[in-house]
Amino acid sequence: MDQPCYQYLRDGDGKVGRVIRIGTRKSQLARIQTDSVAAMLKDFYPDLQMEIVAMSTIGDKILDTALSKIGEKSLFTKELENALERNEVDLVVHSLKDLPTTLPPGFTIGAVLKRENPHDAVVLHPKYKERTLDTLPENSVIGTSSLRRAAQLKRRFPHLNFKDIRGNLNTRLKKLDEKDDYAAIVLAAAGLQRMGWEQRISQILSPEDCIKPPPTKGPSHTAEPGSQGAAPTGMVGHSPHHPPRKTPARPTRPQGHHHRTGNPQGRAPGPNPRTRQTAQPETPRGPPPNHAGRTEHGGTPPPGRTRHQPHPPAAQEGALAVEVRSSDADILQMVSVLHHGDTVLRCISERAFLRHLEGGCSVPVAVHTELKDSQLYLTGAVYSLDGSDSLKETMETSVANGDEMLAKVDEQLQRVGVTANQICGEVQDRAEQLGVQLADLLLSKGAKEILTVARQLNDA
Repeated sequence: MDQPCYQYLRDGDGKVGRVIRIGTRKSQLARIQTDSVAAMLKDFYPDLQMEIVAMSTIGDKILDTALSKIGEKSLFTKELENALERNEVDLVVHSLKDLPTTLPPGFTIGAVLKRENPHDAVVLHPKYKERTLDTLPENSVIGTSSLRRAAQLKRRFPHLNFKDIRGNLNTRLKKLDEKDDYAAIVLAAAGLQRMGWEQRISQILSPEDCIKPPPTKGPSHTAEPGSQGAAPTGMVGHSPHHPPRKTPARPTRPQGHHHRTGNPQGRAPGPNPRTRQTAQPETPRGPPPNHAGRTEHGGTPPPGRTRHQPHPPAAQEGALAVEVRSSDADILQMVSVLHHGDTVLRCISERAFLRHLEGGCSVPVAVHTELKDSQLYLTGAVYSLDGSDSLKETMETSVANGDEMLAKVDEQLQRVGVTANQICGEVQDRAEQLGVQLADLLLSKGAKEILTVARQLNDA
């Protein structure tokens, strides 16, 4: 890798400022995201001069093949990393979800910015603007470029058909509006919001997006030991899921639901000393519990609807990342001011979960995190391609900083590609270990088999 060769410019007042070359993709969304990062850096370092270097990536050029079938892990990052390696740019701005969980040698994520809305958004064809996914006609076609979205929604909306759609945000909206090929498309809410197109969002698919089936007679919800009972879930709006209340002293805890034929008990190996197992076994006819240990009321869903689970988004969705050369201490220090602590911990946990599962765009894997009261909650799920087979679990860990930890200086370590030296290293380790432990739990319950079959079917 070439040694950094910095550039300087003299402004109109005769002051000399360093030129920072920022690499990005050419799409309008990528430019908006990069411009926002450049503006933040300029606020911190007014004397810097910014130069945007835009380029096309493999993912931008190959538009006639589903992302999951191209077979390249760095679809939207390789050309940018090549430019970084050749010292043609000083840093690169990415959507964090586009960055593989294992980076090439010599690179690191020097900043993870505050996360935007991580959830999926439904954009309806103009002729269906008064409808929802629930009320679209039978066999309506929904466009998505994500296997994960398709798997979740096939299970949730069995009356709909799902078809791959490629192109940048502008292109996909144009395909929706100008033709009758799609009744709706599903996109990342964060991208639409950054483009200023919130008015196009018809529906947000939050983790608690669910329809409450008719209740059955008698009690139908479970409660944690020692509690007075947990309320069943119903219709939840557009907010993220709410973790159960716990005292700070409680240990890391997995819990979840399983939809596995031939494994109704969903048993896992014994917990480690810091982990308490609380997952409920699935009964053949009963509803599965959600992440908080509660269940929906039983009963038969209305025609055209099925009982479904929360809709976790893609790993790292809604977060921006700044990738730099790991040996370039000046640039690494400069961009580190952009780190958002909560987002860093959440994304380290999500990246660790994804890497340990060996997940990617070729398999349906979903993950959601929430940080509340110094507790980090991680929900992960894997799906078969048609959504009929799935596993979902939630675990938590404390990410509280004790006074004795604040004085510790972290070594310059990467955790799943992220360098965040100003954040307590022990806390980062806990976040990373949470992702690994949750992945191990799912693997022990059969996740590898689900994902192996999904890969084989996708490659066929």
